[in-house]
Amino acid sequence: MAQVGISNTEVQNAYSCELAWGFGFHPDLNYQKRSFGGARERGIIGHAALETWYKGLRDGEAPDSAAQRALSEIQAERTKELKAGEFADFDRVDMLNWLYTVLTKYFEYYEGDAKHWEILEVEAFHAQEFDNEEDFYLPSRLDVTIYQKAGQFKGETSPLDHKFTYDFWQPYKLDLNSQFPLYILALRAARFAGKPKPIVKRVIVNQIRTRLKNPENAPPHELFKRSFKAYEKGFMDEVFNNHMKSAVRLAYLKRIPWEEAVSEIRAALGSMACQYCDFKDVCKATFEGRDTSEIIAATLKKNEYGYPPLEEIRRERAS
Repeated sequence: MAQVGISNTEVQNAYSCELAWGFGFHPDLNYQKRSFGGARERGIIGHAALETWYKGLRDGEAPDSAAQRALSEIQAERTKELKAGEFADFDRVDMLNWLYTVLTKYFEYYEGDAKHWEILEVEAFHAQEFDNEEDFYLPSRLDVTIYQKAGQFKGETSPLDHKFTYDFWQPYKLDLNSQFPLYILALRAARFAGKPKPIVKRVIVNQIRTRLKNPENAPPHELFKRSFKAYEKGFMDEVFNNHMKSAVRLAYLKRIPWEEAVSEIRAALGSMACQYCDFKDVCKATFEGRDTSEIIAATLKKNEYGYPPLEEIRRERAS
C-alpha cells in the first residue's frame, strides 16, 4: 500500500475546517478555484518570477540576464491583459505593474545572492518518513535551498521561503510557526551529490512587503526584509509530534471514498475562515443536501499542484 503524503499546508487547512480540507485535498475531489484575484494572484505570479530568477542563478546565468527573463514573464501577462481592450481587467494591470516595479528593485538589491550563495535547488520536493510509520509521509516543497558561501552563517544550508506580505512579520509569526521547523527537519535529512551532510540551523524568510501602493521611490528597506530564524530542538520536536497527530486522521480520511469521508468530517461553520473560503458555495450546497455538480463546474477545477510519489522524491534526493 502506497504511503499518503500529508503536508503542513494540509494540516493547517484541516485545523481551520476539515470540510474545506476535504474539498481541496481529498484525492476524490482535489479542487481549487478556477481563478484567483488580488493578493493571491500577485503571490502566484511573483513566486513564478522568483523561481525563474533563482533557477537562472543556479544554472550559472548572469543575474541581470536571469532578471530580464523573469520580468519578461510579468510583461507578457501585462501585454496579454491590455490586448483585451475595453474588457481588460485594469486592477490586474495595476497589480502586474506593481510586481514589475518591485521585482526590478528586488533583483537589483539582491544581486549579491549569486556571489554569497550557492543555489542548490529551486522549487524542490523533500519527503520526511517516520520510524515505524507505513501509512503516510510528510512532503515539503521548498522555494529555494541555498548553501551559504559567505557571511555570518557561512557553511550552513538553509531553506529560503518567499512571503508576499502586506506588512513585515511580527516576531510571534516567526516564533509560533509550524512550516519552518518542518522545513529545517526536511533539509537535515537531505543529502546533496558531492556535498557533505548539510548543516541546517535556520530558515530564511524572504519577505516582500505589499503595503506600499506606489513603490517607485521606496527605499529597499521599506520593501524587503530577510529574517534568519532558528528554532530550539524541543520546539521542533513538538511541532513534528503535533503534525503526526493530525496526519494520522487525515491519512485515514484520504484512504476512504469521499462519500464515506464526508460523513465523518467536521466543518467549522460560522468561523472567520468562511468569509475567505474558496469552497463556501459548495459547502452550503453540501449541507443543504443539494447537487453540487453545477457549482463545482462553474467555480472550481482540479488542483494541478500536488506531490510526486514518494519513490520519485527518494530518487531525486539520491541523485
